[in-house]
Amino acid sequence: MSNLTMFSDELANLVEALSPGLLLLGGGDVHERTAFRFDDGHYLTYAWQADTGDEVSARDTSGAALTLTVAGFDPVSGLAVLAAPQSESGAATVSPAPRHATVPRVGELSLALAFPSDHGIEARLAMIRCVGKSTVVGMGRSIASYYQTDGRMHRGFAGAPVFSCSGDLLGMLAPAGRGREDLIVPAGELSTMIERIKRGDADSRAYLGVNTQAVEEGLLVTGVEADSPAAQAGIRTGDFLVSLHDTRLSTPEDLWMLLSSRSGGDVVTVKLERGGVPQELEVTLIGLDLEARKHRRGRGHGRGGNRQGRGGRRSFEP
Repeated sequence: MSNLTMFSDELANLVEALSPGLLLLGGGDVHERTAFRFDDGHYLTYAWQADTGDEVSARDTSGAALTLTVAGFDPVSGLAVLAAPQSESGAATVSPAPRHATVPRVGELSLALAFPSDHGIEARLAMIRCVGKSTVVGMGRSIASYYQTDGRMHRGFAGAPVFSCSGDLLGMLAPAGRGREDLIVPAGELSTMIERIKRGDADSRAYLGVNTQAVEEGLLVTGVEADSPAAQAGIRTGDFLVSLHDTRLSTPEDLWMLLSSRSGGDVVTVKLERGGVPQELEVTLIGLDLEARKHRRGRGHGRGGNRQGRGGRRSFEP
């Protein structure tokens, strides 16, 4: 038997061993998506919107129907933690801990597994092409590191676990936004995010609601989100932001750093120029988590209305 045949057999055996830890979520009027087991009682997935206590329909690889409950949701990153039924047994335990202390080398192979439809498990083998530092996922959740592979994954792999060839969890595939490449959230970052979600910590970092661009004249406002703190305070597209609470602004990064040091509920003074005339506005900031929830709710309405679960509760939406 050739080395290549042995390697192929080992990969197939690995897929078979890890597949029982995957679930197919949704169906009917809810988009289907993969969830994977990360400890004895919980699964992890990405969702567009969810409320703690929502019930989620799922199927395992044997075809058995399950009902899980949302244990926590981070609207900024889109990660949802699902509590597995106590009666379920036999699924492979997938913990985010095994590999989070070891960064993979560029050139190593990785194995992504997904359960995106009734057609069954899908697998993608790809090479780690990049180990990067500091980026954001979702609507602004900062992570200290990330991985990328040389293969593009289709939509069904969003939220899929990615393993090393020894079966250790490397991380989770984050949904790629328009014009953005797929990236893997490392297992160590997942551990931190999961604990935050399970504690129910809110992200109180401040949100203003403007798009900006550095130009020769200063920091130009290129867009203002409707109903945002900026819009309510009277900031308009075409304004030049001069300072926020007496700290001068020159780049979008300056604004980002200042907002990161503020919290929802803070009232700040924004100095700007409009048509060459200086102006000063008071702005009441809101928390990023509140804005993320509002944005996700709004998109949910645009995709077919306010989906309702049991008792009138908005249902989980992958």
